[in-house]
Amino acid sequence: MKKNLGAKDLLMPNPVLVIGTYDEEGRPNAMTLAWAGVVSSNPPAISISMREQRKTLANIKVKQAFTVSFATEDTMKASDYVGLVSGNKGDKVYSAGLTAVHAEHIDAPYFAEYPVTLECKVMDSRKIGQHINIIGEIVNVLADEEVLDANGKIDVTKVKAIAYDHTGENYIAASQIVGKAFKEGSALH
Repeated sequence: MKKNLGAKDLLMPNPVLVIGTYDEEGRPNAMTLAWAGVVSSNPPAISISMREQRKTLANIKVKQAFTVSFATEDTMKASDYVGLVSGNKGDKVYSAGLTAVHAEHIDAPYFAEYPVTLECKVMDSRKIGQHINIIGEIVNVLADEEVLDANGKIDVTKVKAIAYDHTGENYIAASQIVGKAFKEGSALH
């Protein structure tokens, strides 16, 4: 029997993403975010949502650009840290041990420690409840060669991305393939 749990901000698992921005003085900032998803294939676009008081949001408004890096098992501690500490209280990029690199296609930093990063320019934004939702056009994808397969495509098992379990407040590994999309259900015809 199912039990009613009421209205909740629930989607599971959520991606664990690190958003990279520059402030007005060109200082890099990183913020962990889990409220995100793909919203368009053509043009490729992602949606991210954050609360209005975030320094990252102020930076995005100024630069109209941001990067989205996928947190991994190897970057979990740094990713968690930049989600715990405000960018208004010092240089958390340095404290987390991250290396900021200026993205080639937009005015935002990416962090060398993350194997996959999306370079995004702002397409739209709007207030939804207590969050600001930003749609970013993905203008470039950066990937370390070590996470690519023989055909030059990203191999998720090599990325070792982590996801956020909102219900238990845990990080979970997303590095194991358990089935083949668009194939598993074909036996049910």
